[in-house]
Order: sequence, then C-alpha cells, then structure tokens
Amino acid sequence: MSDGASSGRPGAGRPERTVWSLVAWAVAIVTWLGGLWIIKDLGGRTAVTGGMLLLVVALAALGIAVAGHAYGPDAEGPLDLSTRLGVGVLGGALGGLAAIAALWILGVVRIPDLLGVALGNHIQATQWLVGAWNGAIWGLLLGVAYPLVPGRGPMTRSVLFGLVPALWTLLRVLPSRGLGVFGVHLGSLAFLIVVFLNLVWGLMTGGCLTWAESSDLAPVDRLPGEA
Repeated sequence: MSDGASSGRPGAGRPERTVWSLVAWAVAIVTWLGGLWIIKDLGGRTAVTGGMLLLVVALAALGIAVAGHAYGPDAEGPLDLSTRLGVGVLGGALGGLAAIAALWILGVVRIPDLLGVALGNHIQATQWLVGAWNGAIWGLLLGVAYPLVPGRGPMTRSVLFGLVPALWTLLRVLPSRGLGVFGVHLGSLAFLIVVFLNLVWGLMTGGCLTWAESSDLAPVDRLPGEA
C-alpha cells in the first residue's frame, strides 16, 4: 500500500499533507452545515447570500480535502475514488429502495404498532423516489468520505456510516417536521426504526461496494477493453 500511495501523486503520503487534509475536511463539514442552517432557518437576502458564500467555501475545502489523498487504482486498490463514487451512488440508491421496502414490511407485520410508534402502513409512490434519491446522495457522500470511515472493509464502513443519516434524520429531519428530537412525537421507540432502516441502507450499500472490491472487473470504473 505504501508503494502504491507513493506512486499516486508526489508527497501524497506525507504527514503534513494528511493534517491539512483533515483540517480541510473539518472546514468543509462545518461550513456546509453552517451554510445550510443560515439559508434554511434565518431567511432573508443577506442570510441567503452569506449561506451561499459558506457553501462555496465548503466546496473549495472539500476539493482540498479530496486532493489531499492519493487516488487511482494504483494508490487505492480496486475501490479507488471514482469507483467509490459511482458504486456508492448506485448502492446508495438501491439501499434507499431497500429501506423503503423494509419500512413497508415492518408496517405489514405491524412492528411499529407493537413498539407504540405511529407510522402509517401505506407507502406512497413518491416515497420510493425520495428514498432512492436520498440514498444515492448519502452513497455519494460515503464514496467521498470512505477513507475516513473506521472499519476493516466496505460492509463495516458502510454500516457505520449509516449512523450519520440516521442521526441526521433523528436530530434534524424529524424535528423540522414537528415530530420532536428522535421522533418522540411518533413514539418513544421511533429511533429504533430509524436506526434499523439506515442499517438496511448500510448493508445494501456495503454489499455493492464489497462486490466492486472483489469483482473480477475491479476496478469496475475501467472503460471496456481497458487493461
């Protein structure tokens, strides 16, 4: 791995480059969340302008963070950046659909009722589309952040990363819909269903990344006929 990393880009494995990459990741995350919060919660032309500037800073920091890592199959192995992005989006979309399917099955067998969680048993068509879209976005983010996620393989990393959208849903999405932190207005055990659905997402996405890593076509982002 050390030989591959040295062949990716000059100096890519130096400690100071790693430190600056971590700093850039932190700046990207903080400014992105800050920009979204300003635009959504403060409102007004000035707030929107300031929020957009923060989002631009976040994108610039993200570029620096990604550039701080050695990339390409020679440096990263089969799961190089382009493979992680492509398969992450695909696996994330499939994971989103799998999570909606799991939610439907839970409703059919009345698990939410047993847990005292007020969830409807009917899944609307738009929920499948939204689930696939959200899953693809989180899969893309997983592809970018993959080197920073703890774990020994794609499956473990994907499952652990699945805690991020779970926390986002519990701490941001549900409260914004008037359902309370951790969805307490749906029921005190609503968080268990949210975590379970994101576990399903992580397993599906991790399965796709595992296939990409072990496939005879790896790295799977090669052009047809490319050696």
